[in-house]
Amino acid sequence: MIGFCVRRRPVGPGDRFFARELENVRKTPVVVVVTKCDEVSPERVAEQLLAVSELGDWRTWSRCPP
Repeated sequence: MIGFCVRRRPVGPGDRFFARELENVRKTPVVVVVTKCDEVSPERVAEQLLAVSELGDWRTWSRCPP
């Protein structure tokens, strides 16, 4: 399993680069972890989760059950 951590900062070019690279990983589940949620508002957490969801098709990246 690969943990792809995204902090409280906005999703940027580095995050997008790693997301594209992780799309090629087929035999190892990839899990995205949004960290530092205790340091920001619930609205900011929701924005970050939405931004992460737009990085790629997570259903094809992970073979873990939802």
